[in-house]
Amino acid sequence: MLSGAKRRYVLVLGAVAVIAIAGVLTYAYTERKEEENAGLILFLKGEKHNIYVDSETLQMINSSDPGGSPLLEVLMKPLYNATFADAVARKFLNEPVRGSGSVFEYHEKNDTMKRVLVDQAYTITYINDEYTSAIIPKEQVLSNETLINLSYSIIQRFRGDYSDLRVEIIQTPKLIIVNGSSGKEELIGYGGQLVVFRQYINGVPVMGFHGTVKISFGPGGVLQSYMDFTVPCENVSQRGGTVRSVRSVFQDIADGGTTLEGRDLRVVSWTLCFMTTYPPQIETKSGVDHGVAVMKYMVKLAPLRGSGVYVEYFSAY
Repeated sequence: MLSGAKRRYVLVLGAVAVIAIAGVLTYAYTERKEEENAGLILFLKGEKHNIYVDSETLQMINSSDPGGSPLLEVLMKPLYNATFADAVARKFLNEPVRGSGSVFEYHEKNDTMKRVLVDQAYTITYINDEYTSAIIPKEQVLSNETLINLSYSIIQRFRGDYSDLRVEIIQTPKLIIVNGSSGKEELIGYGGQLVVFRQYINGVPVMGFHGTVKISFGPGGVLQSYMDFTVPCENVSQRGGTVRSVRSVFQDIADGGTTLEGRDLRVVSWTLCFMTTYPPQIETKSGVDHGVAVMKYMVKLAPLRGSGVYVEYFSAY
């Protein structure tokens, strides 16, 4: 009976602790929201929403509004075929063996842990399953500078030119376990170190499904995975007409052109981009299918009261 009573007592304490923690988190979240919303400027009033921006975003709107610039379109090279996929597999694998399926899938002849997948819709993926869940000890964690240099060498080897890529994200996630008795956190190592590059064409970022190269490294810089979702550009042409102003986009949002609820919305960021989808928009030339990327505005919005950041795309013309 005594041990049972102790267990119940511990459970009650646990419940109180959870409530206390929840209170701390709520307070911290409220405080953070107040900091984010401090200094915001009411930019537009609309039929459905009020749009708020910070001074930096307002300055960007006033100085960098692309309205009036040529409306461009990217024509991609032909969709990837078996010949292309075979050539890609040979870059990653010594003796590639092709499987079957809707994508071109390969593995190393004597090592099925190393795989390559090529989708005709402009995706290339290499995975080394031996290291996908590897824990990196602290002494084998690479510096950001080393990660970037190593990434460039890998891109040059497998992709070639990287002049259209810019570093966007570098992550080294900590792996932590929590002691069930004491509640103390213990660092057991690090997960795969990730470097993400963003593709730019004519200085305009490629967004949507495509537009990134993601490289993940394991212990000592071993390659865990390589994902190339960039689009191979054949040419950039003017569709006719010009890009509308970003102010008109925000006015549309204010008048109800968004799925978000709530009267007050905050603009987190915005950019003009080449928007891609999966599967890509197709244009057929001389009987050959090419992907197409069109210009759109990407806007990140957040409710002034509430949580989350939401990404939405709007017509650029």
